Amino acid sequence: MNLLSIILIGLAGFMSPMTTEERWVVRSESQITIQGSTNIGSYSCSLEKVYSQEPLIYTQTNDNLQFRRNRLVLPVKEFECNNFLIDKDFQELLKAKEYNNIFVEMLELENPESIHGKVSGKVKITIMNSEKVYMIPFQAKHSVSKDFSLTGKVNLVFSDFNLVPPKRFGGMIKIDETIAVNFNLKMQKN
Repeated sequence: MNLLSIILIGLAGFMSPMTTEERWVVRSESQITIQGSTNIGSYSCSLEKVYSQEPLIYTQTNDNLQFRRNRLVLPVKEFECNNFLIDKDFQELLKAKEYNNIFVEMLELENPESIHGKVSGKVKITIMNSEKVYMIPFQAKHSVSKDFSLTGKVNLVFSDFNLVPPKRFGGMIKIDETIAVNFNLKMQKN
């Protein structure tokens, strides 16, 4: 190897961004709420305890976090809609007997440690066998300790996941095609 090759390899090492692998734990007081409406009113289904079974592992490069292990598992049967008919319809719509979980994967996030306030996250949502990637605006809030929260909202369309909303009473009650998914994630650096 000649001297020029050694210098170029050395410069490439200095020019590549510094990366550090770190971990976050999604704490059990996190919550996800799904809100929708029908032609006669609105409904809300909440998952009161959202947590990661394993730490979310990410690498920090410049102002972004790239996630390597990143899956949140949302058990469909644990969503509570506060109405047994809506609970039943929600579970039937998502085929809870066949597909037990919804998966949410954080793919990338603007560095919330350097930006207090608005951040943008690239998130993949998998419902049944259909997946879609969304850019979600989040609000990051830090506490004095290593804790912080991410709150955000994304609108989903049932047809994006090949879902057909149920109709009640011979089609007299119809569910709107669009729902809002609200994230309230309480995170702790591990």
